[in-house]
Amino acid sequence: MRSLKPAEGLQILGRLLVSDEVSIGVVPLNLRQWGAFHQVASASARFSALRSAVSQETPSEGDHAFETKLRALPAAKRAGLIADHLRAQVAQVLRIAESQVELDTPLTSLGLDSLMGLELRNRVESMFGIKVPATLLWTYPTLLALSGQLAKSIVGAEPEDATQEAPTSPPRDEGPKADEMLADEDALFALLDESIARAESKVRR
Repeated sequence: MRSLKPAEGLQILGRLLVSDEVSIGVVPLNLRQWGAFHQVASASARFSALRSAVSQETPSEGDHAFETKLRALPAAKRAGLIADHLRAQVAQVLRIAESQVELDTPLTSLGLDSLMGLELRNRVESMFGIKVPATLLWTYPTLLALSGQLAKSIVGAEPEDATQEAPTSPPRDEGPKADEMLADEDALFALLDESIARAESKVRR
């Protein structure tokens, strides 16, 4: 979710003022990321309309513009451009100053945990219009390594800078992964649907 821009808020307010709805909430929501974050909930009958909308989402024009700009650069400079875009996002997720996000410092050393990693992955997907695996941030744990890998994912070319290669050693154990931590939440959504269905069945009887 993100904040509403002033123009968006005014436009939506105008629509709501002529609506018959008594109570309504408006939230700018990236449905594809929400579906990936809450897979069980998004697959439930209660959210079937949202699930349908998820499959229809397409990358924005800004995604293609960035890819065009990236392709125009020499391969050795692509990771640097991506790192410049990522540094602010990393700082926001970690709640630290951008100056503290060094290219070669492991993000886990700066406080990145599994849930923050999932948030950062969603921001990466939204920013660059690509899908990335949940393990990406743990396989490429520094901003330098991550940017180099993203350059390959977006453009499909190998960066020339050998320092951008992925680390050969496996990431250290950071505790429960985000998918495991969110399993209980998804299960609660499934139980909620079942409970409501049973209650509605009793009422009909």
